[in-house]
Amino acid sequence: MFTLSKNNLFTLLLLTFTAVIHSEACALVTEITTSTQLDLIAQSDRPAVIKLYANWCPPCRHLATYYDKIAKECPDVDFYSLNVDNKELMKKLELLKLLTMPKEGLSIPTSIFFQKNKILTQGAGAPSQAVFVYNVKRIFNIDQDQTDNS
Repeated sequence: MFTLSKNNLFTLLLLTFTAVIHSEACALVTEITTSTQLDLIAQSDRPAVIKLYANWCPPCRHLATYYDKIAKECPDVDFYSLNVDNKELMKKLELLKLLTMPKEGLSIPTSIFFQKNKILTQGAGAPSQAVFVYNVKRIFNIDQDQTDNS
């Protein structure tokens, strides 16, 4: 079990503060760049989506063009991106059991939908923005009317 040290608590507060500033200023998607960040995300009670991508992947680049817009349409869900070429973080993702398919056979982009450190589902591909938003709302049981009025 992961426990929060003073340094990790400080990091969590800093990440939260940064996310608030970042979300009000521009994008609502956070790039996962550290192992500690991944630990904190896994411990969160909030619903979350992690998009696994690679810079060299054309469908990943296509999904990136509207992933921020999906996050804006679903403010009750945290959205993250993780580059699969970061081997250390991919291994950590497996250790946290946030990846159910072996990384050797992983298709990208892959989106992992989870809450309270439990995978609800995951899927590969770059669906349209409307389909992705529909899936987020359905998977996390978010009232369609609640987010359509934002």
